[in-house]
Amino acid sequence: MSSIGVNGLAKVLDGYNDGATGNAMQMEDESEGRLYESAWKLNQWDLPPVIDSKSEHQSIYSCLKMIHDSPLQKNNIINNSILNVTKNRNNFVKSNSEIVQNANEKCWYETLAVLTSFENILTYTDENINGKIEEYLEKTKWYRNKQLLSFENIILSRKAFYEICTKFQKDERSLSDMSYWLLVIFELHRYGDLSVFNDEVQRNINSAVYINRIVSNKFDSTNANNSTLKFVDRLSKFNISRAFWGERTGTSFSIETLKSLIKSDEMDPINYEELHIRKPYLSNGLLNAIVAKWSAQSKLDTCENIINNYILPEASKFQEFVKNDTIDTDMYHMFATFCDEQLRSGEIESVISAYDKTARQKKKDLMDLDKFMRDESKPRHERKDAHRVFKRLEVQYKAEILELKKHLKYREKCTHNAVDFYLKSLVLGDDHDATDTDRFCALWLENSDNIVIDCELLMSISSHKFIQWASQLISRLFNEDTKFQDNLKNLLLKVAIDYPLHLLYLLKSLKLSLVNTKDALSLSRGKAAEDIWRLLEIDKRVIERWPINFLKSVDDLCDNCVIMAKEKVGRSSKIKLKTLSNGSWWMHDVSKTGIPPPTVTVPIKKTGFYNMSELTTIKQVETEISVASSGISLPKIMRMYLSNGKKHTMLLKSGTDDLRQDAIMEQVFDKVNLLFQKDYECLKRKLRVRTYKVIPLGFGTGVIEFVDNSIPLNDILRNLHKVNDEMSLDEARNLMKKTQSLSYSERYKAYKMITNKVSPVLRLFFYNNFLSPDDWFESRVVYSHGIASTSITGYILGLGDRHNNNILLEKSYGEPIHIDLGVAFDQGKALPIPETVPFRLTRDIVDGLGITGVDGIFTKTSEHVFRVLRENRQYIEGILDVLKYDPLYSWTLSPIRKQKIQEQLNDYKVSEEINKGVKEAKDGHTNNGNNNGAALSAAATKPNGEGIQKVIHEDGSEASIAIESVKNKLTARGLSNEAVVRELIREAVNEKNLCLIYLGWCPFY
Repeated sequence: MSSIGVNGLAKVLDGYNDGATGNAMQMEDESEGRLYESAWKLNQWDLPPVIDSKSEHQSIYSCLKMIHDSPLQKNNIINNSILNVTKNRNNFVKSNSEIVQNANEKCWYETLAVLTSFENILTYTDENINGKIEEYLEKTKWYRNKQLLSFENIILSRKAFYEICTKFQKDERSLSDMSYWLLVIFELHRYGDLSVFNDEVQRNINSAVYINRIVSNKFDSTNANNSTLKFVDRLSKFNISRAFWGERTGTSFSIETLKSLIKSDEMDPINYEELHIRKPYLSNGLLNAIVAKWSAQSKLDTCENIINNYILPEASKFQEFVKNDTIDTDMYHMFATFCDEQLRSGEIESVISAYDKTARQKKKDLMDLDKFMRDESKPRHERKDAHRVFKRLEVQYKAEILELKKHLKYREKCTHNAVDFYLKSLVLGDDHDATDTDRFCALWLENSDNIVIDCELLMSISSHKFIQWASQLISRLFNEDTKFQDNLKNLLLKVAIDYPLHLLYLLKSLKLSLVNTKDALSLSRGKAAEDIWRLLEIDKRVIERWPINFLKSVDDLCDNCVIMAKEKVGRSSKIKLKTLSNGSWWMHDVSKTGIPPPTVTVPIKKTGFYNMSELTTIKQVETEISVASSGISLPKIMRMYLSNGKKHTMLLKSGTDDLRQDAIMEQVFDKVNLLFQKDYECLKRKLRVRTYKVIPLGFGTGVIEFVDNSIPLNDILRNLHKVNDEMSLDEARNLMKKTQSLSYSERYKAYKMITNKVSPVLRLFFYNNFLSPDDWFESRVVYSHGIASTSITGYILGLGDRHNNNILLEKSYGEPIHIDLGVAFDQGKALPIPETVPFRLTRDIVDGLGITGVDGIFTKTSEHVFRVLRENRQYIEGILDVLKYDPLYSWTLSPIRKQKIQEQLNDYKVSEEINKGVKEAKDGHTNNGNNNGAALSAAATKPNGEGIQKVIHEDGSEASIAIESVKNKLTARGLSNEAVVRELIREAVNEKNLCLIYLGWCPFY
């Protein structure tokens, strides 16, 4: 058990955290639990220890109490405590409620983590203490991603253990008295850090006051050297200033305190070599970053002065920091965030826009006055007056031009600094990867034509950080000779060498775009991808690191996937592989590739290359493939066996749909799921948007992960309604078709006529498939959570075309899965017959929620989902900013695509009356992705690709509108989360909205 250590247990504890519904107080007797918790947290040791403890706080108290009373027996006490907790697991965890039992198990693991942490502390000596602290910090990085309650007892129990150790005799301890008190301060400072991170103001104040008391009472010139006294005084004052800032009662005091700490350290720096314990390290750079942030927030200085006085002087010392190994990653992250916020706040843009507008007007006025003065037909005195006005206006115009240039230069400075600081933050550490990578990529791609970054620094960033945005980076490849393209190609080459299975499919997709195309832009991209491919073929690092020839394997697999996807077949349910053109390759040669299927998720190892023994490769493909019955493209369903013995299924699809659109939306959903994992309420409910892998292979072709054990909502409802309704599906559609082009009142009347004869039936799916009460209830909860998370996330991202064939239900536990995500960012509102609801919440969807309908789990979960997305709106905007300049993503639908979407929803052709009624809508949306592609192609024909970047940047129009729509939804006019959700639900279930939707959407189901 001791070999597992606090890190192993902490990770297990982390896994159990999502099943817990609260802290230890919910699992133990209320009064007894509070009693023991208060005792050990207040260092009160007058209660008797409990030998066979059955709760977290009893166990922690008993262990610490016995160590307090018998310090020489501390090793045996800790070992016996671990043994007792392990043996008493059943009594510890046992409960009649599964929910409480899961929470008790979480507390059991947390107790083991605390006790093994004590065991680890016993190995600390004055010689190894700094290395042990570094090891502890590395193992507990996960604290940043969890709620404070998940690890609070670990930190506070360590603090209590150190305090007990200070009372030991010299022969009873391995560290000096001063070292133990420094460790107490270290734990309290970290507790304060994490309290600030979790917005726990009072806990931060408590830790600051405690540190100040220890520094005042336990440190003086008799027991500590001068450097130690300065070190603890600096920590104490920093924590006090942070506590005042958190209370917002002494902002000036907090800032001036930090300034004085910086000044005193510059005059008389701390000699860290003289310190027993060198953590936490508060660099002047970090303090300057905090001063900059607080000064801006409290408006104590202008942003430009802050950058010049606090940020640039420290940032310029980068090489010095690297040389002395005194770099603070947080400092560069804060510098980057500060400069980035100046750009994202909109203040700079509004000032520039205002000056630009007035300067243009004055220039026009000057030209008019000049023309008037030159007109000799005008009276002389009038021309003289005009000259006087001209001179005055000219002075104003020149002044405004100077101001405009000043603000443009300031924006350029902020942009350059933000990119540079994000780059350095990514080089130095990984604490802020989630945000820094997003913002670096967004700013770099947006300003690719006027910002040159340090190639050496770029190449020193760990490759795994760019995998998440590899698709967007590759989309910016062009066959042109620019510094940006050189840096981009070198970066992609490095990532491809380190993680070939994550990048080669993207490069192969661009190579395949060269086939049968005359589009200059596609040719330019394809040639650039071929260049990287050729470099990989001759790179020595490939030969040294790759255990197999990934290039050949991916090439062969992708080529055969494309051939299979494009194979012309009928609507047969099963087809023998041997009858197809490349069936022999799939039957005999696919296993020779030695790689996993493209749709299997390959884990990313931050430390380096794949562990080939952990990869699940293709061993055999079933001799028959299926053909999907729905859709005009007739995708093939291929089942295969993997090296781990499991069966895997993938779809091979070829048609007019661009699978890249789906791949990008799945990418965004993955990012949203990370937010859910970090939020306590969402984690508790196990909220997520179910995702699947989509691998585009050229335009219109690709492979898609098949969601096993799922069934389209349409198939469920069609069968259930067939035996329960007075009106058939065809009759209902026909009735809607007849009124689709008529007035609103006629359409509403037809809709009501249908709903009177068609009753919701989805509840029967749960009755029929989940036979035990527990399974039935659990499936309804999973379904309700899934509908809430997909509905609200889909609304924010403007996901449309949610007809019943595009929603699947997982048959084992009822989780909804959304597929075919090509209509996003409110493109559904631009369809010939616009979508009028924020998400699909029709009567059958509501029927599946249970007897409480939308008023139960669904509403509360929706509020939490919207809250998390709203609180992280800058993160969401950062994700979309990277997509904004992705030239391969279409932010609008072409008129043909709009028409085809709705025609495919119905077995009937749309009538001439409907076509006539929507002609104006179609004509009003001709500025689509295809036109953008034409503009890019025209730009690409210029020498050296001149103009390509310019067109991409100007193409931000539709993207900007879409992103602005997302921002507005997250702002929600200042309404509360509850009000927003209520309003959305009201719109989604409103029959007056549902009756206006296209008939193929089946709004009556």
